[in-house]
Amino acid sequence: MSTDLAILSIAASSQHTRSFATSSIEDAIRAPVASTTPRQAHPSTRPDLKDRQKLEWAVKKHLERMDDPFIIAQHVSRTLAKDRYDEALLLVQQASKTAQCVVSWNHLIDYQMKNQKLNAAVRLLNDMKKRGQHPDELTYTIIFRGCARSTYPKLAVAESVRLYKSMTKDARLKPNIIHLNAVLQACGRAGDLDAMFSLLDSLDDSKLKPDTHTYTAILQSLRASAEDPASTKTASQQLRKERVAQTIERCKSLWEEVMRNWRKGDLVIDEHLVCAMGRVLLLDKSTRSQDILALAAETMNLPRFDKDSNAKPHDAVDPTAPSPKSSSKRTAAYAAPGKNTLSLLITILTDARLTRAGTRYWHHILDTYAVKPDAKLWEQMLRLLHLGRASADAASLRTLR
Repeated sequence: MSTDLAILSIAASSQHTRSFATSSIEDAIRAPVASTTPRQAHPSTRPDLKDRQKLEWAVKKHLERMDDPFIIAQHVSRTLAKDRYDEALLLVQQASKTAQCVVSWNHLIDYQMKNQKLNAAVRLLNDMKKRGQHPDELTYTIIFRGCARSTYPKLAVAESVRLYKSMTKDARLKPNIIHLNAVLQACGRAGDLDAMFSLLDSLDDSKLKPDTHTYTAILQSLRASAEDPASTKTASQQLRKERVAQTIERCKSLWEEVMRNWRKGDLVIDEHLVCAMGRVLLLDKSTRSQDILALAAETMNLPRFDKDSNAKPHDAVDPTAPSPKSSSKRTAAYAAPGKNTLSLLITILTDARLTRAGTRYWHHILDTYAVKPDAKLWEQMLRLLHLGRASADAASLRTLR
């Protein structure tokens, strides 16, 4: 027993000799708070107040070693990665008294948006402004993109539209096309077409020009609205057909604008945009396979394997080449097909039971564009071959997997 007491005594004295300055700040934050009187604790000894005091002490020690906003932002990012939000927030608030810490504020807002806390993120934005910090383009990009992915779409579209409109009145910082596209995606996710077209109407008063992402967001939103189960559940079959027909005509009018700008070289198109239009056409069950195959041929320079067994791509520019503006007949680069395109083509070819054409498109896209099919694509292709009773082709495909 005496030996044990001696060891404890030596350990205690050794602990007292340890320098206070070398103690871990993280240990101070996590250290358990000793309780005073269990029955009636004085306000000054409440655990939450003591935790706050430890937090303030830790933040003060950190800031004594950091005065560069870049270093502070790195520390805030690491702190948030450990889910120590309160510490990061207090540190940024204190650092903002003497420096512009916009990047650190962006980290805080991003943390809240990723955790689906939109209201908390907006409060941070307001707090940031009150403390003399100036939000930049990335600040709003983080918020708008978070709104586009929000699990609360109605709230997200209301906040994103409000913030976007407030930016248009800000003399210091105007919205860019990235902001607009993200807000349009939020509108589409919420099914709020009125808000979406209200924003598009405001483009006439700004210097923003729609890009491929803008058109993609519009097409996807219109298609989602036509497919919305809530709006079609009580509608008659005739009314649903009329709604689909109206949506398709609306999208075709938009597509004419896309093609006009693309041919002039004023717009770069990509696979997402082409497939968005293709899937709009699929809304009509009577859509012919030729319509979608013609769309892919025109915008991606794909052969028409449904017409000619020896079909080859048209003479045109390299799909990866830049789009020079000239007086030539075609000045725009083609979009490069990928898994999305292949899935779209197989879908329409399966409905048309064009097995041979489907097989040729499969090999052409995989070989020419180095596309690696995923499990869903394999399933689609095998289903096409099964319906076409092409057992030999199916067996050869299985050996390639």
